[in-house]
Amino acid sequence: MMRTVKRIILAALACTTSVNAYAQSSIPAPVDGDAKVDALIRVLVNRGTITAAEGRELLDATRTEPAAPMQGTSVAVAQTPPPEPAAPATRRPPQPSAASPRAPSAADLAAAARKDGLTVDWKGGAPRFISPGGFSFKPRGRILVDADTTTGSRFDDRNITTTGARALRFGFQGTYGQNILYQVEADFSDTAEITSAYVGWRQKLTEKVTTELDVGSRLTERGLEGSSGSDQVPFMERNAVGIGLVPLKGFYGLGLTSKTFGPNWHVAAMVVGDGVDGNYAVSDTLTTMVRGHWNPIKVADGFVHVGGWGYREGFSPAVTALSLSVRQANRFNTTVRVLSGPLSNPDHAYAYGAELGGGYRNLWAFGEYGRRVVSYRTGAAATPLAAWALSAGWMVTGENVPFDTRTGLYTTVDVAHPLDKGGLGALGLVVRYDGIDYSDAPLGGESKTLTLGANWYLNNIVRIMLNYTHADLTNRTGPYVGNDTTDTFATRFQISF
Repeated sequence: MMRTVKRIILAALACTTSVNAYAQSSIPAPVDGDAKVDALIRVLVNRGTITAAEGRELLDATRTEPAAPMQGTSVAVAQTPPPEPAAPATRRPPQPSAASPRAPSAADLAAAARKDGLTVDWKGGAPRFISPGGFSFKPRGRILVDADTTTGSRFDDRNITTTGARALRFGFQGTYGQNILYQVEADFSDTAEITSAYVGWRQKLTEKVTTELDVGSRLTERGLEGSSGSDQVPFMERNAVGIGLVPLKGFYGLGLTSKTFGPNWHVAAMVVGDGVDGNYAVSDTLTTMVRGHWNPIKVADGFVHVGGWGYREGFSPAVTALSLSVRQANRFNTTVRVLSGPLSNPDHAYAYGAELGGGYRNLWAFGEYGRRVVSYRTGAAATPLAAWALSAGWMVTGENVPFDTRTGLYTTVDVAHPLDKGGLGALGLVVRYDGIDYSDAPLGGESKTLTLGANWYLNNIVRIMLNYTHADLTNRTGPYVGNDTTDTFATRFQISF
């Protein structure tokens, strides 16, 4: 039994760096495993790896007679007389050996990973683990923290300063083999809410055409800024088309999504119900959506973008009225809004829109227009709602336009000289003029806003934003009736990976 314990301890100690210390010490090589265990335990005590008391326990556990006291320590443990001297054993002379074991370095670990075929890609700001056969895993995160102050309103209650978390999202994504993809993400900025949770199948149809079919909840496509993530739009809030014509389901929906990508075009189609956390006691509002884009010109220095979208929503019987209320200052000043007034007994609605724009090197400009028409169960005349937007930007530091011609969406800036690598980061300046027109509704309002912004990209995942928004809005219902103007200054700190 004791021999087994000795062998286990000897094997465990041989796997530690204490072996290195033992090999470099002046202790002669003992004859058998008993003496070797004793010698190694004493080395551990002398190095301070274990205490003298712990050394005594190890020695007692591996000997049939009490062990000699630990030497070279400040702790006295010798209470038992030393064992009777034994006949001197014949010792082998020190034998030459291979290099002493050492702790693996980062280069060793990387080499071992490469040997096993595992690679780690840090390009996106978080590690993406990739193994042979197309298997991958990557954590996702998005932290957007805002502060804003509004002045200039004739209503004192609108002149306020607010702070808040625009997004606190965490999740993961990856692939399983060559065809299966998945993503799960939840937002904790308000109440815990699942935003993305889907699994899909991706298939290469030809050398230049790929398609995918997803089941679950994900961001649906509708317009340029309405389809782009909140962390990738160059403004702190999406434009009037993106927020003024959003369907009842919101930006996400649970259902089927199909996307096909070509070398300079893409088409997306979606059939979705309510969100993951919808009301399960009533029928969903069913929404069918489609969006596509085409780049008739796509060269190294620039591109031209043409896009279009549309959707139809059949409202659940539980929906007795629509009441649109769209923020015009920033997300956390809830007083500066344009209102549609109640649209009672809606039966269904359809909407459509167009996108046009392009980029040249570090300059870009886009225009959007959209229209939503609401029909009623009572047979009353349908109500049209409209929105439009014009925007432009300049990457002052020379980076390319933050736009993905494959998907027709805004994307992350590839910073040429990141702050954490000795550079100054990237600077972008933006301007936007947009408007919402709900005036065809019985009590509908209208608004126009001018936004000036600056984006400082410290690296590919960190951005600091400054926005100034001048809003001119008129409401015919609600607590702030009549015409009003406001000036809002807002800032955001963002980390997204």
